[in-house]
Amino acid sequence: DSKGVADYHTPTNGGIQKLKFINEPNLYRIIFRSNKTEALNFQNWVFAEVLPSIRKTGSYSARQSAYEELNRLCMQEKVSKDKGTFHSLGMHRRKYEKHLNAKRIQTCKANLQIAFDGLHHE
Repeated sequence: DSKGVADYHTPTNGGIQKLKFINEPNLYRIIFRSNKTEALNFQNWVFAEVLPSIRKTGSYSARQSAYEELNRLCMQEKVSKDKGTFHSLGMHRRKYEKHLNAKRIQTCKANLQIAFDGLHHE
């Protein structure tokens, strides 16, 4: 459809259902107008990571960004550990930082695994 919206009718157990599909450009228009948390997170990612990467390098690689994030988190954990030891920061603060960094590193590793799994299916 020239407006970027297409209607489809599909049979279901409850009868014929009308489905509305939008094209990718209109999907982004909706997301960038939304104030939902998920949409705002997506907007922040696009504005802070994707667009600057495209401007600087002409492309964006989620895999490379995930590696950079994992390296950054590992360095942050090392610095936090050294700083905690050197400056004798409170144990509660160090434990909290360690817990946060461990969760972030685990998430990063999981995202990298998903990216690699996706490569095998392409």
